[in-house]
Amino acid sequence: MDAFDEEVLKRLPLAEATWTLLRHVADESLLAELFERHRGTGSERAVPFSLLVELVADALLQHAGSGRQSFQAARKAHRLTATSEAVYGKLRRLPLKLSEAFVR
Repeated sequence: MDAFDEEVLKRLPLAEATWTLLRHVADESLLAELFERHRGTGSERAVPFSLLVELVADALLQHAGSGRQSFQAARKAHRLTATSEAVYGKLRRLPLKLSEAFVR
């Protein structure tokens, strides 16, 4: 590893790197399949799981952790039609098995 690589690693927080990588690796079809296998009684009516993952990543990477700002930006860009309350409700009701499978 050269000096440039070391400097990049010092400046790039692990969490940001993880979420950035995740956005490129976890495509919509993979997330849909994961949701279907581990959803329990959950549904994807207004907020598909892939969009939920995207919104959380945007909150962490672009909006200093603010879900509200991420949801507002997504609504402004016509990517989200649901209310912030609906998105927070979806996050609250995610089955633990789905969260564990997603992290795995």
